[in-house]
Amino acid sequence: MSDQLIAQESALFSLSPELELLDQEQIDLLTEASESDPAFMREIVDTFRGESGSKLEQIATSAAAHDPSALRPGIHFIAGSAANTGLLRLSELCRRIEEQIDGGVFTAYDAVPALVRFEHDRALEAIERKIG
Repeated sequence: MSDQLIAQESALFSLSPELELLDQEQIDLLTEASESDPAFMREIVDTFRGESGSKLEQIATSAAAHDPSALRPGIHFIAGSAANTGLLRLSELCRRIEEQIDGGVFTAYDAVPALVRFEHDRALEAIERKIG
């Protein structure tokens, strides 16, 4: 199943299967900033997890309605928040979806909720392993 989703990401959004899940440079930056407070990184990840849940629901609802103007805010939120948290692949997927929406060429309504959820879950698993 995951290979099929990764192939879809590549076909629909030209997202390389080799693109890393995490942005090590961003994670190092956050880790450096949190050296005085070890709970800082945990707080960032927990905040992302909490805020992204409602955005994933918004994405699913907007995609089901084939409404790009309603879909874009949720995608944009996840793209930015994922980038800030060091979740590279998720951020890049959402950025490419945004580009298609902005360009008026977006058609992947049926695929996007599952793809974004898949990368969201993989990213959170990877960052959890990283921060312990």
